Amino acid sequence: MRPTILRRLESLEREGRANEKTMQSFLICARSKLWQIVLGHYLGELTVEQKGSELKVFAKVLGYASDLEYFYELTGRGPLKDRGSDRLRKRYSDACGRLFAKVGLDLETTPSDVLFDAFVKMVDQLPGYWLQRIRSELENGNSFMRVPRFYARFAPGSNVPFGITAENYLCLL
Repeated sequence: MRPTILRRLESLEREGRANEKTMQSFLICARSKLWQIVLGHYLGELTVEQKGSELKVFAKVLGYASDLEYFYELTGRGPLKDRGSDRLRKRYSDACGRLFAKVGLDLETTPSDVLFDAFVKMVDQLPGYWLQRIRSELENGNSFMRVPRFYARFAPGSNVPFGITAENYLCLL
């Protein structure tokens, strides 16, 4: 092959890898936002009046005394000094188990597609304010998410973005 074609091919491959990383970043942010609000609403006391405090409610759902304690565990900063990913994963798993138990499903034995359908239904039944908040943050980005708008696409009538599927919606960490 000619050197110019090879350079162009290498450039396209680098661009493809960068796009893949950006999409993964978006999916992580989208899942995180959806789970914060779903768990906060169904297991916590997240109401429309608590605008801006979804992280505090989410941290309490996971069993933390405060959102700061959750942050320390997540990042390994502060008094904990180590990232407790196993502890955090256990807390997420317990919270998801409690959530699905509320609708009569067992996290361990129910097929993933059935759990995903239940999750989508829970997202769809969130109060309008939270649905708008999810959509707005994912479509327009926020201070934590530097992802192009292209990735934040929703199917008509859906409140769960493209890319979040029965295979990956539960990957919390």
